[in-house]
Amino acid sequence: MKAAVYDGVFKPSSANDVSPTCPTGNCTFPLFDTLAVCSKCLDVSNQVVINNTPANPSALEGSQEVSYSLPGGATIDFSVIFEEGILAQGPAIILTTDFPSNLSKETLGLQDPLFTLAVLQFPNVAPEIRDGNYYNTQPTTNECALYFCVKTYNASVVNGVLNSTLVASWTSDTGTPTVGAALGSTGMDGTQDAVLQAPVDGVNGNHTYVIPAGSLANLRAWLNVTLQGTMNTSFSKVDGTIWAKDVIQALNETTDWNGLMSGVALSITSYIRSDASGLPGVVQVNGTAYKIETYVHVRWRWIALPIVLVGLSIVFLVATILKNENKRALAWKSSSLALLFHGLEGVGRGAEGRGQMERVAKHTRVVLRKGGDGEWKLINTRSSALP
Repeated sequence: MKAAVYDGVFKPSSANDVSPTCPTGNCTFPLFDTLAVCSKCLDVSNQVVINNTPANPSALEGSQEVSYSLPGGATIDFSVIFEEGILAQGPAIILTTDFPSNLSKETLGLQDPLFTLAVLQFPNVAPEIRDGNYYNTQPTTNECALYFCVKTYNASVVNGVLNSTLVASWTSDTGTPTVGAALGSTGMDGTQDAVLQAPVDGVNGNHTYVIPAGSLANLRAWLNVTLQGTMNTSFSKVDGTIWAKDVIQALNETTDWNGLMSGVALSITSYIRSDASGLPGVVQVNGTAYKIETYVHVRWRWIALPIVLVGLSIVFLVATILKNENKRALAWKSSSLALLFHGLEGVGRGAEGRGQMERVAKHTRVVLRKGGDGEWKLINTRSSALP
């Protein structure tokens, strides 16, 4: 689960859905419900109020306290340091989960989500106090939450490519309340198993999803510790930039908080749905696999022409045979005797029958010459009388 969260934080745009097993490359699946994690973010920058604006911000020196009020009743307090009209040190980003429990309900419309985060970023703060400081520039502020939900998917695989569509999403009105939720302690005592009772009109009917209290409390505690912190920026020539842990550095570079929280939610959901999670009660969804088969469709009307041609050829052959039989014609086939005894000058036509013609042919010599009329002819040069 930790790896899934880190994947969502460091590469939110590459978070992927679970890939089904489809050996043929073409599969369809029925609509199915699954336990998942959803996200929600709101930009509340225009609702942030500075509580302690000084009379002359440009004349500030030394350590100064800054206080902001966020929608939902949250208050963010921190310190900054000024030196001779220069901002020496102050936060570039503040991420906090420390605010009233009713904030998520009043601001985000979610009752007891898994994780709620307020993010303040200060892109307009400049080294020179007169150019911009924490008292005269509004921070970019987002309030975000992660919460357990039930998602309905329509999935199919076409030519090895997964097509997954989110059909519906549902969450409980009671959320997933925890008590304590302290890592490495008994702070989870009092936390009950979270129960998500899907609506009756869901795909699988009135299905129930249970999240064990221990898993819920520890996951929430770990998220609070991991995604909460401050990254300071220093313009002091002595101190230089003050670095934070890797996660906070990655979050400091974020401008699309909806995209980041969606990536984290999708990454966690993919882990929940995968075989690697080892979660009890996991039910696989079976689909239908399709494979390519050779299909021959005979259009009989197109075979009529070759059938007619073959039939007429047979009739013509039979007619030729009968005609030759009536005239007692010889079956010459590939013999050249017909050429010698038909139009060959100087060759007698007295031979009758194939036997005599063959004997004459054995003693006949012919050459191809051009006659007086300009035509080429076979001329007999030597012939013997018939025996």
